Amino acid sequence: MLTILPKYGWEFDMFDNPGKLMSWLKDNTSIYKILWTFYFISQACLLPVPLVLYQYFKPFKDHTSALAGIALVLGVASITLAISVLIIFPTISPILAEAYYDKSTHPQYREMLTLIHSLFADMAKEIRLFSEILLGFWLSIIGYCFIRRAKGAFLGWVVLVIGIYTNIASILKIIDPYSTLEDPLGFILATMYCYLGIHLLRYKEELPVNIVRNS
Repeated sequence: MLTILPKYGWEFDMFDNPGKLMSWLKDNTSIYKILWTFYFISQACLLPVPLVLYQYFKPFKDHTSALAGIALVLGVASITLAISVLIIFPTISPILAEAYYDKSTHPQYREMLTLIHSLFADMAKEIRLFSEILLGFWLSIIGYCFIRRAKGAFLGWVVLVIGIYTNIASILKIIDPYSTLEDPLGFILATMYCYLGIHLLRYKEELPVNIVRNS
């Protein structure tokens, strides 16, 4: 999304400038909604991942199975919260933009619309950051579970380090809104998910029978 929107005049600082964002939305509502829809689909496709990983570690008789159960809850909660943001923000912004530039809207109400947009944007941001904190804990636990297995030790360290990085980046972003540590997080997570998927496909014979049949 961040690579396509600039071609249509979108700028990164628009999320911190409601008036500028609503001005852009006035002429680009359709492309804005389409791209957010693709982003929503990409997040929704992640929902089965915590369940697959839970079933991957469930057969182990030590505490790995219990940790995988905790990770399942954290993973599902994180992805669900992220999806909720993708419903709230792209739905509210175009509506407020349309009202803001409606000729019948009194100038006094436009300031109020800008304030409402800022409130929703801040709320969506905090929910997103909280979901990333849960995501970091989920990845950290999953990474530890992989480390305990000989075939997944390297992957485990990769996932564990990314999980810790996710937590640090998200917490710093909450403390300091201008922190840039979170900016590359999306690319890092996407790369890790691909690597994780390749690993599971390579060792899918270790998965429970019902997952193998559905893969």
